[in-house]
Amino acid sequence: SEAAKCVNLFDLAVISFEFGIRLLKGNGWTDQYEVMLKLHGACAEMQMSVGNMTRMEEVIDEVLLHAREPLDKSHVLQTRVYNWGVLDRGDDAIELGLETLQQLGVHLPRRWFSVYIAREALRARALLKGKSDEQLMRLPTMKNDLQYAVLQMLNVMYLSCLIQRPTLAAVVSLKLINITLKHGNSVLSCIAFSAYAMFLVAAGDTEGAIRYGELSLKLLESCGSIEYLPRVYAGVYGVIYSWRFPSRDALDNLLQGYYVGLQT
Repeated sequence: SEAAKCVNLFDLAVISFEFGIRLLKGNGWTDQYEVMLKLHGACAEMQMSVGNMTRMEEVIDEVLLHAREPLDKSHVLQTRVYNWGVLDRGDDAIELGLETLQQLGVHLPRRWFSVYIAREALRARALLKGKSDEQLMRLPTMKNDLQYAVLQMLNVMYLSCLIQRPTLAAVVSLKLINITLKHGNSVLSCIAFSAYAMFLVAAGDTEGAIRYGELSLKLLESCGSIEYLPRVYAGVYGVIYSWRFPSRDALDNLLQGYYVGLQT
């Protein structure tokens, strides 16, 4: 199942994950809880990828029925948030994301955004002070599963926030970078730094935006997670680079991001 998923054979992956779920029907949630969580989480993703939203929702609901703690629900809720955002239900996606983050112990503001943004921006500046790009790339590896789940939810919320609630997007970008700087690097570090670079562009710090945008490209290359390439390229080449370089110079990279997005 995982092999098919990794090479983007989504139809085959769906068949394999569904077969695994059927094999463990009955006492699966009692005797093989962790396996059932993984099977259902991956199955929901693949059902979304092949466009079977009805089955995706059924699989998610089954996890929510049997999950023992909020962290166990986070994977399928990330899939639901992402899917709702794609289906033009951005506000619903954001509200579900905020609710899930609260269950994970993270409370993002619903008002007084300017105060929160100023505080988190100062925190990010303090955590980054004196650190070279090489030092940032060598941050310890994140080992906190809860914080990684928070990063994943922030990541899937980010695009909906950019479209529906830009001020909340600034909050999300700062939370992404501060969690990364505090708890260590992960495959999502490239997303965190590209989002932070976009925040700096909006704040008028073009030089800082260019620096951290380029760092996000280095982190993307080092982690080898091609599924994040479209998001990073859209931010760096679609937004940040246009403040210094001609937009036409970024077209090839943007086209590459588009094609990778279609495949992944």
